[in-house]
Formats: sequence, C-alpha cells, structure tokens
Amino acid sequence: MSPTIGFCCRNDSFRMRNWWFTAAVTAIVGESLVRPHKLHVTAKNRAFLIFCAVGLVPIALGYGAAPSVSLEGLFGIAVDTTNLTHIMRAVMGLYLGMAVFWVWGAFRPSMTGPALAGCAVFMLGLAAGRILSFVIDGMPHWLLVVYAGLEIVLGVVAVVLYSANDSSSTRWSAS
Repeated sequence: MSPTIGFCCRNDSFRMRNWWFTAAVTAIVGESLVRPHKLHVTAKNRAFLIFCAVGLVPIALGYGAAPSVSLEGLFGIAVDTTNLTHIMRAVMGLYLGMAVFWVWGAFRPSMTGPALAGCAVFMLGLAAGRILSFVIDGMPHWLLVVYAGLEIVLGVVAVVLYSANDSSSTRWSAS
C-alpha cells in the first residue's frame, strides 16, 4: 500500500459506505485505499480451493481442447463451426483462469478471501444457469445434472468457508 493513498480512509464508516469507490480506485490505480481483506490460509481453505481447481481442469479441457471430439462423444453436440469452437475455447480459458485464481488463493493469504468468494460466485452462477435450463428446457444428460449438484454443494461450501473466516477476522483492516 502506498503511504500517500492510505490517509483518506481511516474512518470505517466511510469505507463501508463507499466500497464501490475503493473497488473503482483499486481497478484504476492498481492499489487499494485499504489493505485487502485477508483470510487465514487454513488447511481446510487450501484443500477446498485446490480440490475445486483440480476438478475444474479436466472439465475445462473437455470443453475447449478438442470440443468437436469431447462434446460429440459425451453429449451428442456437433461442434462443426469456427464460431462454436471459439466460444468453447473461450469457456475453457475462463475455467482455467478460475482454477489458477483458486490455486493462487490456496497459497497466498491476501487472495484466500477473494478466491473463496470467486469460487462461490462461479459455482452458484453455473448452478443457477443450469437450474434455469432444467425448468425451461427439461432434463439434460445425467452428467450435467451431476455438475449442477456439485456446483451447488461446492458453492455453498465456499460461502460457508468464507463466512466462517470473515466473522473471525477484521474486514477492513487499517493496520
């Protein structure tokens, strides 16, 4: 943290009311007005984040490494256009990026909280989309139903781990 930037945020109520300002300045300037929220890298947090990352890598590669082979073989989806191949490889990149983020959080205390929060948003967002599809489109291949169940469970676990650590530490540490 730059010593010239930290002076304006000594008041906790200012920080709580203006979280959006802190996020915007962090994105623009590249450093936070306050020190980042740190969760303890417990064995439980580390194991969970690594488990999620390792589990996501084969799914990512299945979607993007050779989508015409894997998606046709598993789900009967013909990936026969450049545009669809491009989309699937972009999804692979997103999944691999999230896996790297989670491993980073598993080993870097300042990134544990963001990694757990990112994991929760990622997993629960995927699950919400799948549930919407179940309602609108009907039941898909059994493996996609399993993915939805895993995403719900892992998303809830990420929220619980984040919340358990968050309640035992200071959210806006000024030290």
